[in-house]
Amino acid sequence: MNDPILKQEIINKTKSLGFCLTGFASAEPMREEADKLAEWIEAGKHGDMHFLQRHLDMRADIDLLLPGAQTVIVCAMSYNTGIKHPDNAGEKGLGKISSYAWGDDYHEVIKSKLRELVTTLETIEPESKNRIFVDTGPVPEKSWAERAGLGVRGKNTLLLNKEYGSSIFIGVIITTAFIGPDSEVSSICGTCTACIDACPTKALDNQGILDAGRCISFWTIEKKEPWNIPTEIAENMNDYLLGCDICRNVCPYNQKAKLSDRPEFLPRNGETCLVLDDVLEMTQEEFSKIFKNSNVKRLKLAGLNRNAKTIEKNNSED
Repeated sequence: MNDPILKQEIINKTKSLGFCLTGFASAEPMREEADKLAEWIEAGKHGDMHFLQRHLDMRADIDLLLPGAQTVIVCAMSYNTGIKHPDNAGEKGLGKISSYAWGDDYHEVIKSKLRELVTTLETIEPESKNRIFVDTGPVPEKSWAERAGLGVRGKNTLLLNKEYGSSIFIGVIITTAFIGPDSEVSSICGTCTACIDACPTKALDNQGILDAGRCISFWTIEKKEPWNIPTEIAENMNDYLLGCDICRNVCPYNQKAKLSDRPEFLPRNGETCLVLDDVLEMTQEEFSKIFKNSNVKRLKLAGLNRNAKTIEKNNSED
């Protein structure tokens, strides 16, 4: 089957699976991107996320993940439901959950869709070898999405697309099948610095480089118990119990983005926040039941409790 037909078959399938964007990139080395990551880590900007230091060679050369790889298929699914957090959540005894964690665990949702896509690909190209990654290995998904023409890296470091903004989940398939690559797109941020200006902890510098150690999402998700949240971060959490949407919400592209129609990413039980007292009284059994198949489970109950206590303490001192 010739390349244009194969490419269109894949695009048709991704649309039927609910992906809003699909692109293709040649599986060429990413040594410049890997070098930049190494420099960022060396500068201590990674907030001790040591997993980022592992397998830098695989991040640079995708052939180490799948020998004979020729193409990277990048798919994106929007989770921008248009729903907002309530105002003054903390004053109402609520802690805000980042919108990415309102619905089902995106890792499983996207993986299941990509498995169907691989089935289609292997039907068309029976000899092809394929691997799926959704935030689960040494694959820089955002960089591959840029190469595949899905968007550009915004100044808040998120992948930004003109139509869908940056509230999008990304998954990739590395394949030995050859599919013609798409063209990269140019930067669309221009002189806008809304995300940089809005970050209450100044985690983004003037060049849009993230200092993860100052990021609210890092402290409320990645940095688990027993570490306490530093005062300068805690005082600026804006009642976020898990994650943070501030830099995403202020982006002009997100404010006018097409909305998602994926039911998997709607807030569970219509809840965009959790009652802080309920969190503090929650048992492990209740936590496991309530957050089954949810991104929230990644934080674990101890971390959720620490964040709830931090929000309550801040609000009691105001």
